[in-house]
Amino acid sequence: MARRAVNTPLPIEGTGISLRALVFRDAAAVAQMVSDPEVIKQTLTMSTPYRLEEAEDWIGQELAGNGKKRQVLVVEAASSKALIGTVSVEVKRRFFRPYGMIGYWIGRPYWGQGFGSEALKIFLDYCAEEMALHRFEAKVFDDNEASQRVLEKNGFQRSGKVRLFVPKRGGWRRVYLYRLRSMGVVSKG
Repeated sequence: MARRAVNTPLPIEGTGISLRALVFRDAAAVAQMVSDPEVIKQTLTMSTPYRLEEAEDWIGQELAGNGKKRQVLVVEAASSKALIGTVSVEVKRRFFRPYGMIGYWIGRPYWGQGFGSEALKIFLDYCAEEMALHRFEAKVFDDNEASQRVLEKNGFQRSGKVRLFVPKRGGWRRVYLYRLRSMGVVSKG
């Protein structure tokens, strides 16, 4: 991954949440949150049931680098330090220009409280400052209006739609593509 020297210390504090490094001991909390069918049905790759062993394997792969240009951070509730979700970026290239493919999930007990929007906002700042990424993309199922709002609140615009074969969702599904172009740092506060 074309990374500059990391200048932003983790954790990164936001309003009501913080972002920190993923660690192996997060496996039980990840498995508990992601095993909720309402959470998992909105992810492209995770399947249900999501067991502790799968969370351990996933975290092990992420910590080992998994052969990808990817970074995952944990979203923590500021008050309790409980894991409430994750945000991730995978560095890709189009026409020799790097961009970040964004992914995230928030556990259902924390929905509707602005944590997803805040986590994405400070994560985009982190990616711009520490990874020199200024273009981002995301994919979201057409029926996931909450995630669409999270992206739109952070300056993403819907740029198209595709049909993807998603076996865990019963076959072909419509997915909206979102882009954030030529981004400067989202916020400084």
